[in-house]
Amino acid sequence: MKKVFNFFVSAAIGLSAVVFSSCEAKEDPAKPVEVNMAKTATINGRLLYNVDRTLAEQRLTAPPTTSVDLGASIEYHFIRSGLLGTYVIDNITYNPTTGDFTIVVPVGNDGGIVNIWLSPFTGTQRQFGIGGSVERAGSWSASISNQFVRPDQTIIIPTIELTFNESTAVGDTPRF
Repeated sequence: MKKVFNFFVSAAIGLSAVVFSSCEAKEDPAKPVEVNMAKTATINGRLLYNVDRTLAEQRLTAPPTTSVDLGASIEYHFIRSGLLGTYVIDNITYNPTTGDFTIVVPVGNDGGIVNIWLSPFTGTQRQFGIGGSVERAGSWSASISNQFVRPDQTIIIPTIELTFNESTAVGDTPRF
């Protein structure tokens, strides 16, 4: 009986050694994907907003650089087939004087869909109020449609006018 007990103890120790030795940390085999910028498309556009609605003639101006957080992305499989995930495009320029922006997108032979966004930002807008004009606080935003691009193509997006969304803070008097 003692021999059987010793056998089970030895087997249990040997089995646990095998199980625990296979749980060692392994390096992640994932490597960053290198994006080939040999084939690109270009997207041009313009962002403008109206900070003063009290003027007789509408005057659209470019938002300042500190406010604009413009981004774009494309799925990796549009760049090179067989890849998964999303590539965030970092080749974006913005001119705060004119509101013009340019996005250079890496793309494969079959083209791809580029997702473009503008993060909302806070600001003010002068509006008509009771007894004259008032400065209203709120946020500026824009809806920018996705664009399908092909290699060596340049797309020009029509001027995008930002929308002002007035904030309703506690204590604000509703306007009618």
